[in-house]
Amino acid sequence: MTWKDPSDRNLGEDDQRTLRNILASREVMGSREQDKIIWCGAKSGIYSLKLGYALLEEDVRKVDWEAKVCCNNSYLPKVGVFSWLVGNSRILIEDRLKRMGFVGPFRCVLCKKEEEDADHLLLGYEFAQEAWRFGLQRLSWKGSLAGNMRD
Repeated sequence: MTWKDPSDRNLGEDDQRTLRNILASREVMGSREQDKIIWCGAKSGIYSLKLGYALLEEDVRKVDWEAKVCCNNSYLPKVGVFSWLVGNSRILIEDRLKRMGFVGPFRCVLCKKEEEDADHLLLGYEFAQEAWRFGLQRLSWKGSLAGNMRD
């Protein structure tokens, strides 16, 4: 393999000579194999319609969950936005602030017993559990609370 001749470039003669000298002093590193496209969605690097569709389907499931919970017309818009923030771990509480590099006490500001995160604030905190029990009892709910907010 060789370097392309710089004469077809829009350069002055001095610049072309300098470039030729630089290229002459450097070895061309390359392969005689033909370039190929590798698709990162498969271990083999080969695209298949089945794998492509499976990746699209995963995104649809995620959007479907968010659409059901967050974009429900029976909710106030604030509730839908808050649901999306909780489901995607985006509410600004101590655990997220810590991940962003903020320093501070990382205990729940309400009970001061456990580390503050969305699951603790909205499910694990004693008052939150009482509120859930009250609401679910009014709805005649017989099941148990989810283990985390995403569930």
